[in-house]
This record gives sequence, structure tokens and C-alpha cells, in this order.
Amino acid sequence: MVSLFFTMINNEDVRNKVERIWDIYRGLMMYEARRILNDQTLAEDAVQESFIKIMRHVEKLIDISSHETKAYIVSIVRSVCYDMLRKMKNGGNNVDFEDVTEVLPDDEPDILSKLILNESYDAIKRAIQDLPYNLRSIIRLFLIEEHSHSEIAEILGITEVASRSRLKRAKKEIRKKLGGGNDEKH
Repeated sequence: MVSLFFTMINNEDVRNKVERIWDIYRGLMMYEARRILNDQTLAEDAVQESFIKIMRHVEKLIDISSHETKAYIVSIVRSVCYDMLRKMKNGGNNVDFEDVTEVLPDDEPDILSKLILNESYDAIKRAIQDLPYNLRSIIRLFLIEEHSHSEIAEILGITEVASRSRLKRAKKEIRKKLGGGNDEKH
């Protein structure tokens, strides 16, 4: 399926870049998706959907082997996986997690993992909602809408440095609310 996307790219330089990204990161993407979803088929779907999202912003990826690119790709995969879990929980397949846990044996780690992820998602969502507007807006623009710091600066009428600083403060506040402390290394 992904090879079909490669053939649809007219620009040879972009096609080569996309193929290199796929070659370098497909294993990591699959690992991350399987870790979160605990299902091979769902993981494959998540990786394909993630790759499509990455392709939409491929021009922003300058050094594809950089730590930043790796982090960006992992964050896209995680986001897609969590979206899939949330949709499943909210009726994407019309199954309620409470009903499923009663039917499945107690040793089923797949459902337990999904419930824990859902609780984590809800806690993160509450922590973000509790942020002041200026920090909440940075989270929305950077992580959800995937704007660059220069785009955020233009949208909000601030400098790129201020955008980066607000994102760092927002992450720090979220960690505090989630019990992660003030560790500056994150």
C-alpha cells in the first residue's frame, strides 16, 4: 500500500526523501504502534495513517536522520494510535470497554493496556484543559494542528523564542499536574 504512495509522488527528490524516511523509520513506527495497540492489524493501519500524515509535512523535515525527525515521527504514530483507541472507546466499533472486560478472561493484557491508556489520555486532557489560555493555545497549535514555531509566532503575534518558551512551560505544567515533577530534562 505504501509503495503505491511512492509512485504517486511526481517530484523525484521528494519521492526519494519519502522512501528514505520509510526505510529508516518503518520498523520504529510499527514497534510503537504495536506497543500501544497490542494488535498487528491495527498497528499496520496506524502506521499507514501516520505515514500519510508525515508525507503531508515532508517538506518541513530537513534532516531526516535527526533526533527531531525521529521524535516527530514517533509523536505522529502515538497520536494516531491514541486516536484509534479513543474512537474504539467512543463507539467506533460500538463496543463498550466495560462490557468487553466482563466477557474476556482476566489475563487479557490487551484490554487492560487500552484501559490504562484511556485513563492516561483523560488525565493528560484534563491537565491541558487546566492550563492558562496562552499555554493551552501553544499545545493546540504545536501538537494538535502541527504548526511550526515560526507559524505559531505569526498566528499569535509573538516571537519564535516566545513560542518555544511557552511550549516548554506548558509541558512542564502538564508534567507537574500528572505528578511528573519539575524535571527540566524532559
